[in-house]
Amino acid sequence: MKAEVLLKQFFEGAPRYRWLETLGRGGVGVVFKARDLELDEVVAIKVLSPDLTRDDQETILARFKREINLNRKIKHPNVARMYDFGMSGEYPYITMEFIPGRDLWTIVHEDGRVPPAQAVPILRQIARGTEAVHRLGIVHRDLKSQNILVDGNGAVAILDFGLARATVSESFTLDHIILGTPQYMSPEQASGKPVDSRSDIYSIGIIAFEMLTGTLPFTADSPIAVAMMQISDPIPDSLKHFPEISPALRGIVMRCLEKQPAARFAAASELEGELALLEELPVPDRGVGEKVRREGSPAPPSVPEGARTVSTGLPRPPMQSPATVAAPAALGPLAPPASPVPAAVPEAPPGAPKAVPQAPARPVAPVPAGTVPPQGSVPAPSVSRMSSPRRGRLPVVLLVSSDGAVASQWARVLEGAGCRTAEARGGQEALEALVKKPADLVVMDVALPGGMDGFDVTRIVRSMPNLAGMPVILTAERLERSQFAFGLQSGAHDILSRPVEPPVLVEKVWNALRKRGFAGRGPGDGPPPA
Repeated sequence: MKAEVLLKQFFEGAPRYRWLETLGRGGVGVVFKARDLELDEVVAIKVLSPDLTRDDQETILARFKREINLNRKIKHPNVARMYDFGMSGEYPYITMEFIPGRDLWTIVHEDGRVPPAQAVPILRQIARGTEAVHRLGIVHRDLKSQNILVDGNGAVAILDFGLARATVSESFTLDHIILGTPQYMSPEQASGKPVDSRSDIYSIGIIAFEMLTGTLPFTADSPIAVAMMQISDPIPDSLKHFPEISPALRGIVMRCLEKQPAARFAAASELEGELALLEELPVPDRGVGEKVRREGSPAPPSVPEGARTVSTGLPRPPMQSPATVAAPAALGPLAPPASPVPAAVPEAPPGAPKAVPQAPARPVAPVPAGTVPPQGSVPAPSVSRMSSPRRGRLPVVLLVSSDGAVASQWARVLEGAGCRTAEARGGQEALEALVKKPADLVVMDVALPGGMDGFDVTRIVRSMPNLAGMPVILTAERLERSQFAFGLQSGAHDILSRPVEPPVLVEKVWNALRKRGFAGRGPGDGPPPA
């Protein structure tokens, strides 16, 4: 049935919704952008064709109900929210949040392969959203590029939980039925064997391969043929053909794509942690709005010696604005990109058009003039007294917050967990401290005084060769999807919502420090040795 006919008949029978735009086709239905007149909110509505038997309709409604029930349990910025389902005449439909953007399949097929500097922040967000799903005992089972939406800020939303299953309560009913999309499904899923969270990790590996190379590892004339290739054929070595894909990144992708689940990452959080540790992501020379200072060329006077500077057209997320309208499940092309925001403008003015890049990049901004004085000209903040190091040097954590009480609380918690701490009240002071004496990790508020926020400081730190591998953990009182994405694009190791519970702070800090070679003490490791 043509979309125009379906549109007319559906909206005549559903007066609650007013049509705004046809977004595209998705499977056996059409996705519309509409306004929910009762809630006065823009939503995306996926309407299925009425050419279904009554049994099929009942099955679809049961799937919609299960999908919404699962989705409501997941509260994470990288998982799209779903609202309602029902029947309008003969049309089954489901409503979800509207996110202006494009799905990854469209990005790759319209713009070409995604450079590593842009792909890694996307993959980190996919892994984080997937981990939130897995923590509830849910396996998505149909992760694919068409189900990953990227908005104009580079924020990611995972869609479509129609095939998701709780691994315990429902595994006996469907684990042995082949469900999903063959090009993205794991070998065990293609074989009809029981699946767990590691099956989704394989699918993330396929998505990563597709973004980085512009092609899928396996294609054939029939779904069965593709499924058999997933089971028995080795992954093509296409990643080696692109020199900008580092051996470390290639190794992460190939580990996701191991045929045996036990050889993959054990959890999506482990995958995300490895992606977060990638220190240097080469910035491509293609036209993505980024210009890189070449090695050996003089740095601008205000940039610490050796730092790279990269400008980007990505808009900065709002810091104090109310939550923006997010997410459609449209599988077709959406609105055309707006004019990019000049990189020199630190904050996009209210109402300014937002840039929609080919795919979101990790921006690294130049330091404002006069930011960092010559090395040694300003003393670093004093380090809190701790007992002398035992079993090796104790790690130093720089705490950056304009709220002295918050910084003091963080210090007490981390010193009790075996760290030394230093404090800074703003971005300028933090950079001065790091130039004087690098720390092993930074915990920093996003909102800082003086015109330089936590995003700025993180980008500068990640641009300095001697500090690029130092983890930065950001905190924010309101962690919206766009802020979450911008933090990862800036190179943050982790982003936490304030107030941060002490066990969470200790766990996150020591998870990062252990990866840097420190013998850590987490919540279950007891106090530091006497």
